Amino acid sequence: MEEKKHSLIPGITVFAILTILMVIAVCHMDPKVWEIMKLVSPKAVFWLLVLDFIYHLAESEICRSMLKDRIEGFGIREALDVTYTGVFANVATLSGGVVPMQSYYLHRQGMMVGSGVGVMSLEYIFHKASIIFYSTFVLILGWNRIKAELPVIAHYLLTAYLVCLAIVVFLILICVWRRMQAFALWGLEKLPDTGKWTNRKFKIQQNVEALYRETRALIHNRKNVFKIFLLEMGKLTVFCVIPFACARVLKIQDVSLLQILSLSALMFLITNAIPNVAGMGPAEFSFLLVFSGCMGDSALSALMLYRLVTYYIPFLVSSVWVLCIQHRLMHRNTPAASSPF
Repeated sequence: MEEKKHSLIPGITVFAILTILMVIAVCHMDPKVWEIMKLVSPKAVFWLLVLDFIYHLAESEICRSMLKDRIEGFGIREALDVTYTGVFANVATLSGGVVPMQSYYLHRQGMMVGSGVGVMSLEYIFHKASIIFYSTFVLILGWNRIKAELPVIAHYLLTAYLVCLAIVVFLILICVWRRMQAFALWGLEKLPDTGKWTNRKFKIQQNVEALYRETRALIHNRKNVFKIFLLEMGKLTVFCVIPFACARVLKIQDVSLLQILSLSALMFLITNAIPNVAGMGPAEFSFLLVFSGCMGDSALSALMLYRLVTYYIPFLVSSVWVLCIQHRLMHRNTPAASSPF
C-alpha cells in the first residue's frame, strides 16, 4: 500500500506546481482578478457547487444504470464512490489511474477486475460520444454567432471536431466490431517489444476483450442505453450552464444562455482534442480562447471562478471522499488485492 501511496505523490506535486504557475500567470496578466474574486459571495459559490454536484450526480446515475444488474445492491452511494474516485485519480495519478482505481473499487463490490475495467472504459466512451453528439447539435444552433464573434477559431473548429470524431468512431468500432478489435490488437503486436512492454500489451489486450464483452452485454438492453444517453445529454447541459452562472455571479450581463451553451460546446471540443496533464491546461486555454470575446476583461475572473467550482473544490472533496472509501474498505472482511487508494 505504501508503494501505491508513493505513486500518487508525482500527480499531487504536478497539480500543486501547475496551480501555482496558473495563479502567478493570471495575477501577472490582470492584478484585479483577486479583487473581483473577493466580491464573490460564499452563497454564490455554494450554488455553483450545487450545479457541479448535479453534474457528478448525473454521472453517478449513469454508472449505476450500467452496473445495477451486474452488482447486487449497487446503489447511488456506490456510484458516487466510483465517480469521486475518478475525480481524485484524474489529478492524483495524472489521469492514468482513473480506470484502475475505479475498477478496483468495483472489484471490492464483487465484480471481476476485467469486467470492471470494461465497464469503466465503456462509460468513458459513452461520455466522449455524447460530447460529439451534443456539440454537433448545439454548434449548429449557434454556428452563425460563433462565426461572427470568433472567425479565427471557426476555421480551426472543423479540425478539432474531426479529431474528436475520429477518436470516438475508432473507440466505438472497437466496442462493437470484432474486425476492428482484431486490427487494433494486430497493430499493438507490431509495436517494438522492450522490457515491460510485453506485460502491458497483454493487459491492453485483456482490457479490449473486456470492453467488447461489456458492450455486447449492455446493448441488449436498449431502454437502458437510451436512458444513459439522455442522462449524458442532461449532464453536459448542466456543465455548459456553469460558465453562464459564473458570468451572472460576476455581473457580466451581455451574454445569453444560448450563446454560452454554444461556446461551451466549442470549449468541450477543443479541450478533448488537446492532451492534458491532470485535467489542467486545455480547459484553461480553451475557456479564455472562446469566452474572452463575450466576457471581455472579466474572462480571467470567470475562469478562476469556473475552475474553482469545477476542478479545485471537487478535487478537495474527492480527496476526503476517497479517504472515507479507504476507511470503509479496510474494515471489510472481503479479501482482495492490495489497495491502490
